[in-house]
Amino acid sequence: MENGKTNKGIFGIPIAYGESIEDEARYTLHSHICVWIKGFNEVGDLMFDKDHVLRHDARKEMLKYFN
Repeated sequence: MENGKTNKGIFGIPIAYGESIEDEARYTLHSHICVWIKGFNEVGDLMFDKDHVLRHDARKEMLKYFN
């Protein structure tokens, strides 16, 4: 990031993240992390488009995120 280049990462280009740490009843700490990926919402929205071709293409793109 120092040289102006970003790493695409395993899911795409990360644009923001948030983390919270909590403990269980047995006092064991664990973390919940939420990462916002550039373009992810647009792909998710297209999965419900009226155009079946767009829905199909969006589904294929979404599967690439998870594979």
